[in-house]
Amino acid sequence: GGGGGGGGGGGGGGEGDEDDELLAPAMRTMSDSDADEEEEGAAAAAASEPPPAAPPPVDEDVFVTVLGEFYNWAAERKESFESDLGAAEAAFSALRLFLGEEALTEPEQLFEPLHKFLVRFDAVAKEVEDAARESARQEARQARRQAKQGPKGP
Repeated sequence: GGGGGGGGGGGGGGEGDEDDELLAPAMRTMSDSDADEEEEGAAAAAASEPPPAAPPPVDEDVFVTVLGEFYNWAAERKESFESDLGAAEAAFSALRLFLGEEALTEPEQLFEPLHKFLVRFDAVAKEVEDAARESARQEARQARRQAKQGPKGP
């Protein structure tokens, strides 16, 4: 089991736009210029009209709408993540068997020896490169000395 779990897990373009549309009603704010105009308009209206009656009841709270849409979106993502997790666990299990490490249960246990080897390998490779550069410098110095001394005569 644990077959193709890669279908819905990608973070491709466009998903952020959908998220913004879902959260837009809850995130709306007035700009400073809108607030100033509204204050001026409110002052003029207050002087010429009686105070308005209580606002009409809201059929549905915006928070409830946004939260419901978010919950539905999150539930779909959770299913996708669970599918991807199952596929990753199956791949890890197959890798453990391939490497002959059936007893290991955590990725850290499986990859630690490889990590240590690669760190050591990089250190030795750097030492070899440094030694090769130093050898090339010594050869260049020796060639310059011989060039200064000139050709040895008979």
